[in-house]
Formats: sequence, structure tokens, C-alpha cells
Amino acid sequence: MKCTKNYRLSYTDKAKEIVDKLSLEQKVHLMSGTVSLEEMLQDMNGGKHYNYIPYPAGGIEEVGLDPMLFCDGPRGVVCGTGKSTCFPVSMLRGATFDTELEERIGQAITMKMLNTGLIAVGFSTTVREITTGLFLLIILGVSSNQGRISDWKAKKQRAKEANEKYAAGIM
Repeated sequence: MKCTKNYRLSYTDKAKEIVDKLSLEQKVHLMSGTVSLEEMLQDMNGGKHYNYIPYPAGGIEEVGLDPMLFCDGPRGVVCGTGKSTCFPVSMLRGATFDTELEERIGQAITMKMLNTGLIAVGFSTTVREITTGLFLLIILGVSSNQGRISDWKAKKQRAKEANEKYAAGIM
């Protein structure tokens, strides 16, 4: 399978066509998990950890959309044996303002997923959480190496760079 930008963008019209046919309720469903809290707790009480198996979310059978199966988060791959690497949460990583670190974490998570037999990596949740972490630090006006920062444009640029590096790491 090609993984070029042009190849990925070739699906834009098809995706728009599908989304245009969906009701508001269906669109909301696509952003929702289908595993209840009770089911998650039952897994954990059975000696397993959270997200031991990939949890489905979204999916609409009527239009041919399979659910996404989630097995990762901003701290790494969580499905499987419970022997995965756990990275610091995104807000803590954001406090380092180290964009190269984000790229290395993205690479490490990708390698773990591939070694686990997973074939696709999605990063929108993680990128959002990284951005949230960075912007929370920014709103607080804290920088790990400069104390208070007042230049909003520079802050936005740091968050953008971290997101791009993380995405580059998982590509």
C-alpha cells in the first residue's frame, strides 16, 4: 500500500461523500466508543488490564464503515500482554518543549505496534492530547527553560512543531 500524501488525499472525495450521507446522530456515533464502563471494569476485574484487547469505536454497518479498534494512547501501546513501554503523559512531555523527543516517542510507539502485529497507526487523539498539554502549559505561561513566556505566536509554533515531530515519528 502506498503511504504518500497524494495517495491519502485521493480518498478525500470518497470520505466527503460518505460523511455527507450521515445524520448528525451517526456522525456523533463515529466519535464514540462502543465498550461500556462496566465492560471495561469487568475486563480489569478478570485479571486483565484496561484495553487488553482493542476496543471498538464508531463504525456504521449500513454505510460500510467498520469500527476503529483502539489499542494505543498518548502513553503508548496498551493492548496485549501488559509488557508495553509506558511513556510519560503528553502534558509532562510538553513541559520539555523537546520536539525531537516527540518524534522518538512516535517512532517507538510505531515499532511496538508493528511488533504486536498491528498494521495501522492513528495519531489524532494523541496529537490533540499533546496539543492540549502544550497549550495548558502555555496558558499557564510556563516554560521549562524561560520562565514566563508572553509571545503567543512562539507558543503556537512550539505546539505545532511537537505535533509535527510526533506525526513524523509514527509515519
